[in-house]
Amino acid sequence: MHKVRPNTLARYRACLRLYFPPPLLKKKLRQLTAKEIGLWLDQLRVTCRCCSLGRCCQRYLSPLTIQYIHALLRTALDHAVREDDLARNVVRNVQVLVGRQQRFEPFTPAEARTFLNAVQDFRLHALFDLALRTGMRRGELLGLRWSDLNLTSGTLTIRQALQYVPGTGLIISPTKTPAPNARSPCPVRPSPP
Repeated sequence: MHKVRPNTLARYRACLRLYFPPPLLKKKLRQLTAKEIGLWLDQLRVTCRCCSLGRCCQRYLSPLTIQYIHALLRTALDHAVREDDLARNVVRNVQVLVGRQQRFEPFTPAEARTFLNAVQDFRLHALFDLALRTGMRRGELLGLRWSDLNLTSGTLTIRQALQYVPGTGLIISPTKTPAPNARSPCPVRPSPP
């Protein structure tokens, strides 16, 4: 049995619930065809997200979401092939457009200073400062404990992350990066005596 992170499992379940039509889910794996999967993915690409509700918002799934759905089904059928439940994975014969992640421009040093000055009196100022100086993920920042800080060596050891899992709530989970490699320079230095 494969273990996945709770957030990943929640995302898989949401994907199945939102995008996989019941007729496809009820079909036997051996009866799936590459053509059928390709047509279904093409239909997802051109169907408005809310058309099933009787009104149209003109919002469509991004190429990255379509790619994720394709990868999820491909991975599931690869597992069925490895378990000898299926002779071959027909999803591997279906091509999808490769989506591009949205690029964002990080703050310049001047913009970072302006932002930090603007939130100077906000209770999470130190968290924002640490995020800007280290580039840590949100969950890693929220999972920090005082014991993770070493003022002598000037490092933070990232051991865990705080995540929200729908239906479960907040959980502490291991980091994506293995703990021995998850060290970050600490912008906080001890004051000289």
